[in-house]
Amino acid sequence: MGNLIRAQLYQLKKSSLIVVVFICVLIIECSTFAGEVLYGGFNGQIIQITAGSYLAGSGSEIIFWALVFGIVLTGQVCGGDFPDQTANYELMSGHLRKEVYYSRAVISLIGGLAGTTVCMSVPLILATAVCGWGNELDFPGVLIRLLLCQFPFFRIICEFVFLTYVVKNPYVIMAAGFFTYILGGFIPEYAPGCDSVLLGVTNLIKLMTFPEWSAYIMVDLKTISVYETRLGMGDILETIIGSLVIGGLFLWFGYQYFKKDDLK
Repeated sequence: MGNLIRAQLYQLKKSSLIVVVFICVLIIECSTFAGEVLYGGFNGQIIQITAGSYLAGSGSEIIFWALVFGIVLTGQVCGGDFPDQTANYELMSGHLRKEVYYSRAVISLIGGLAGTTVCMSVPLILATAVCGWGNELDFPGVLIRLLLCQFPFFRIICEFVFLTYVVKNPYVIMAAGFFTYILGGFIPEYAPGCDSVLLGVTNLIKLMTFPEWSAYIMVDLKTISVYETRLGMGDILETIIGSLVIGGLFLWFGYQYFKKDDLK
């Protein structure tokens, strides 16, 4: 399977589509931050922008744009070879179906998780460098939440690995990635209480939603917003265990389907 993994890595490095999507996601996220700095606020509120306030106001958008990249990469890695039947040739050359399937799944997970991490980190690093972190969010609490996001990312990528092998069309999967981004934007607006760990999307919303309260500063005579970053142990365990179990099941479902598929 090592040779197949290396072959997938080589194809991934040569994929101009993945590079373009990665750059576009970074540009969009950084442009969102630049717009908030220029206009001095978000969601109609005029505030002094810091990295913390930026994350509190746009955390879900950062996360779901990063997820778009992970899903596009998964669609390309797992589904890009169906049109030219590369998987058929690999099987004919003596590779097991398990090797063909899991080599692509592994690259999707490694590349997807690494790419989403970078896509999340770059705008926050830029915001911190330009405006400072601020006092709105407790950084250790935010770091825990960002690390926990990797588990729903893992789960969702596993689900899209399965879907890619069923659909066999990378472009349909890529379009589904943008639909997931749109869904992530609509849920907080039209179903504000829908932040369960039951679904990967709502789990991400839960992790990137910070309860807010206001504090009045007597010295400066101004009101500031402070956000809660702590998570209960139940939320943490549900995120980790639920993501690993459901993600593992979808990987297994995908292999069971691929094992019996005629690849036509």
